[in-house]
Amino acid sequence: MQPPSAEPSTRIAWVTAKIDWFLSNFSYYLVPAAIFVFSLVALTLEHSIYDTNDNRTLPFAVVADKNGQTPSEALAALASAPAVRFHDTRLAETPFWFRFTVPPSNTPQSVELPSRHAQEISCWNAAGLAPVGAATRSGTSGILQSVKSGFALGLGVHAQPRDLLCRAHFSGPARITVEAWPESELALSHLAYHHATGVLEGGLLTLAVLTLMTALINRDARYLLFAIWLVGNLRLGGITMGFDTQWLERAIPNEWMAMTRKLTIAAYYIVTYTLFAQFMRTELSRVGYAWLLRDGGGGGRGMGGGGNVSGGGALPPTTSSPTCCSPGSCAQGSSVWAVLGCGSPAPAPAWCCWSWPSS
Repeated sequence: MQPPSAEPSTRIAWVTAKIDWFLSNFSYYLVPAAIFVFSLVALTLEHSIYDTNDNRTLPFAVVADKNGQTPSEALAALASAPAVRFHDTRLAETPFWFRFTVPPSNTPQSVELPSRHAQEISCWNAAGLAPVGAATRSGTSGILQSVKSGFALGLGVHAQPRDLLCRAHFSGPARITVEAWPESELALSHLAYHHATGVLEGGLLTLAVLTLMTALINRDARYLLFAIWLVGNLRLGGITMGFDTQWLERAIPNEWMAMTRKLTIAAYYIVTYTLFAQFMRTELSRVGYAWLLRDGGGGGRGMGGGGNVSGGGALPPTTSSPTCCSPGSCAQGSSVWAVLGCGSPAPAPAWCCWSWPSS
């Protein structure tokens, strides 16, 4: 009896190898190249749907309100002040008065006061000192409204120049500028701002979730730390762009913002040090720079100088093999153990095993 021919199985293996070759090259080379070419064509041949180029920076006179001036007193002080295009507050917490003139316009016009550090602002018509609006981070009135990370005055159509006086209070390294916009262009700029913040928030949160899933699948706490670090980058980006006043589409109370920003920056520094110490400890040791970790964080074992919570450190215990939770192991674990349910009366489940990095 003749043995079965090996030809069919050889043919199947050949076809499978060709399919794998095609899928691999398609994914690794063809798709990235197509994305690159398409993006290059879009950037060079097409205009942005958010193109805005009609804003004009208006000159204004500015003085600091050091004595609680009234609007009429501020007008007298501003009469001798030079006109400028911008003014840095240099962290001053005192209010500032500024006066500017808006050219006439036969189309609806707005004036943006874009500083993200502005906390409250009130404006008057310079002629007659009739109030036109007021705004804080909690609400607005009159023709003042919240736009992007600052405020804007909706002036509408006006055949004559508008002479306006404003008083604003800032917190932080503010730069005062005044920009005139056609109303439609400002609305488009507002959409572009929210598009940019949405892309940043959605992209980093998605990456953080995927990194967290990687941490759970690989049982490696370093990826959990990396996910936390990504969220910290998002919050720092929010401080820079001015959208840190919200989180997950919920407004953060204005009275919390000063402390929230301080805690965010402090926590980001600690997490950044801990993260890079975990990922780079071995590499720094190989090239002779392990002293950077010793000098920076007490022997390279975290900010507190120890490899575990009982020693005051922020890092998990460093072992070369997987360590599993047990009711008594949390005394030498880290805060990550508590998140995973350590210390419970019953033995910890199998998913509580993690491979901690070697020192």
